[in-house]
Amino acid sequence: MKAHFIYIILTSLLLLPVSTFAQDLENIKNEKSFEIHGTVGAGTTVFTSNSPYQYRDPFAWNAYAGLTMKIYGIELPFSFSISQFSKSYSQPFTQFGLSPTYKWVTLHLGYRSMTFSRLIFDGQNFLGGGIELKPKWFRFGAFVGRLNKAINEDISLDHHVQPQYSRLGYGVKIGFEEKFGSININYFHAQDKTSSIKEIKDTLNRIFPQENTALGMNWSFRIIKVISFKGDFAFSVLNRNVFYNPLGTVNEYEIPKFLTAFQKVNATTVLGYAGNASLGVNLKWFGLTFGYRRIQPEYMSLGTPYRVTDIEAFSVIGNTSFFKRKVSLNASFNGQHNNLNKVLLSSIHSKVGNLNIQINATNHWNIAMGTNFAHVIQKDGLVKLSDSIRMNQLMVAAMIAPSYNITSGTLQHSVSSSVGYTNLFDYNPATSNDVQGDNINASANYGIQFLRKYFGLNVGLSYNVYGQKAYRYNSIGTTIGASTQLLKTHTLSLGGNFGYFFNKSNGVKAGNNFMFSINSGYSVKKHTFGLYASYLISPPVLLNPMDKIDIVPHYVNTTNFSAGVNYSFSF
Repeated sequence: MKAHFIYIILTSLLLLPVSTFAQDLENIKNEKSFEIHGTVGAGTTVFTSNSPYQYRDPFAWNAYAGLTMKIYGIELPFSFSISQFSKSYSQPFTQFGLSPTYKWVTLHLGYRSMTFSRLIFDGQNFLGGGIELKPKWFRFGAFVGRLNKAINEDISLDHHVQPQYSRLGYGVKIGFEEKFGSININYFHAQDKTSSIKEIKDTLNRIFPQENTALGMNWSFRIIKVISFKGDFAFSVLNRNVFYNPLGTVNEYEIPKFLTAFQKVNATTVLGYAGNASLGVNLKWFGLTFGYRRIQPEYMSLGTPYRVTDIEAFSVIGNTSFFKRKVSLNASFNGQHNNLNKVLLSSIHSKVGNLNIQINATNHWNIAMGTNFAHVIQKDGLVKLSDSIRMNQLMVAAMIAPSYNITSGTLQHSVSSSVGYTNLFDYNPATSNDVQGDNINASANYGIQFLRKYFGLNVGLSYNVYGQKAYRYNSIGTTIGASTQLLKTHTLSLGGNFGYFFNKSNGVKAGNNFMFSINSGYSVKKHTFGLYASYLISPPVLLNPMDKIDIVPHYVNTTNFSAGVNYSFSF
């Protein structure tokens, strides 16, 4: 009954703009009766490979459109995308949506998305209706619709389809926004329709219908001109299986009524909370931000399907510049761990840090330098771990990349290079010999553009060494490319690249790589055509002994060809 009542309220709110439009009809004479602009297009690709892993379809196509109609000042954005996957069992690839806007009123119809907060509702499409109102400082939003389509179990396919219930949801957000900051209160509810799919027979595909409510608040304020405070907090109630009967008490304790006001509670109900906050100081020459994030293992919002739980994290981010902004520094540090409830056999702790320096020595010279590290260690939980089974790895990396650019008359020259080093240390005595390794990569590139002739050439050299124990895999090669624009209007573009790489394994030839690609484009008025093709061949690797084959990159001994054509019309 409560759900039906809320649906009625939300449906009524969607009708609010009618009176708003009526109030602004007096200005309609100043608007054009009809306008339309946007882009429509289509494309197709072909792909073939002798690889045993078919990771791309041999033929693919798609059609799309992004249009905006304007009728007497009312904007009606419309978009759709169709491909050969349009009949997919998962979220449909054929989606139609409309978001008309008039002044501070926006409607969402069809397949749309709205953002409440990253903890409550974000990154989730719905099929239904929504509204957003932004008059002056007041903010209001609401939606109602289907979040997931029903998918029945199908074990007759080569790849079993994971079933899922049809899921309906609705949400409301209300708040204010001014120059000094904003605050919003967010509410979200979702429930699976138990009769939407047939009974599941395969126990590996066993899923249960769920119900979820999330309530929270997010804010962003400037305490003073140079200090800002941002945050997001949410509380959730999740029934993992709605088939269980509702409960009124737990262990002779009555369940608080404020909790059952959100949704019914049963034996599968879990409560959780999550939050994050940051405090930042921003000066002209210096910035520093402290962050904290905590997401309990039991926290779950069905409106944020990809959120990680059971994590506590701290972060520090800083930046500064000096010598009249010719030198800038950016640094960050993040530490996090799981097992917040101390119920796991072990916990994972990680620390990540980086430092980047950008030097703009002159208008022509630039140097980028950076270093970073990542340390992951497994610590004791309910059991005590020995060093031979404990994960304990440290990766460090460093790079430097100078570049030089200059334009002289009708010529533009660009020279760039980079050197990078990465090393992975493994402190586990049982796995260090198989995991520990280092990598060195270096490259140099030169490009020249003939500005008046609309023609350019580029050449590059690269060198890579991957080492593990006494094993070394070397690769050195070159790439050559060219591009040009033809016709008097320079609307026909052509480009291509060629590359060849010599590879060795412990001093023995390991097969060479060959690749080339071409692309072209033609634009005439509102029409754009594109064509591309690429070919990559990696001969078999000759290793001695053959037991090293498992540590050679998987792309060797393959031949890949891909090509495609596309067309778009903009108006």
